[in-house]
Amino acid sequence: MIRFPPEIYEPLWNSAQNEGRSFNAEILHRLAQTLGEDFAAEQPAAQPVPAEMLSQMRVQTDYMCELLELARDAANPD
Repeated sequence: MIRFPPEIYEPLWNSAQNEGRSFNAEILHRLAQTLGEDFAAEQPAAQPVPAEMLSQMRVQTDYMCELLELARDAANPD
């Protein structure tokens, strides 16, 4: 367990709430930023919220591609 002085804990807690992350995820996010993006990419388990968001974004992108294809087909019926 790590104890944080209030002047560090409160801004971290507020940032976590604003970003929709848990306190632990906020700390891990900050550490990953400090260590660089390469580290963060190699440690998806250390960032469960961003990893889940990326997965959802991929699914949504696939849906968008399908909708775009359907719209193109509808606009150009041959």
